[in-house]
Amino acid sequence: MLPLPSLPLHGREPGVAEAAAMLAGSLRARRGQGLCVAVALCGWDRAGPGLWYVYSDGTRLPLDVVAVGSGSPYAYGLLDGAYRPDMAPAAAYALARRAVAHAARRDAYSGGAVDVFHVRQSGWVWVSHGDVGEVRGLAQGLGIPGEEEQEEEVKGAD
Repeated sequence: MLPLPSLPLHGREPGVAEAAAMLAGSLRARRGQGLCVAVALCGWDRAGPGLWYVYSDGTRLPLDVVAVGSGSPYAYGLLDGAYRPDMAPAAAYALARRAVAHAARRDAYSGGAVDVFHVRQSGWVWVSHGDVGEVRGLAQGLGIPGEEEQEEEVKGAD
């Protein structure tokens, strides 16, 4: 296990930005040792929702939308043109599924399962799970079946 860089937390849980800084610091300390890590770190803390991209070299960037992995350029092809900060949750879930399906269709190393989670102030919610083969054909479609699906129970808490 990697030791965490020390931050003055004073007995409290780290916020999302602090957790990203801790992870980035741990990775930066191991730069040049063969690690290749790209992480989308998200959560909700006293500052509100947070989404960070953290990379092996210690890079950390706050973002509104993030895709990681070898298929991420293909996912961004859809996300950059369709994402809006004011999207309804069902539309955002559908866009996320389409972006992953598009990446899996174009990138030989992408595939497997498509899991969609919604991070809220009260914790994270598992929205959907599907095999990428089931959603691959949706990459070119305009709609996603099941957009009206119900969210599962909250799994984590603040």
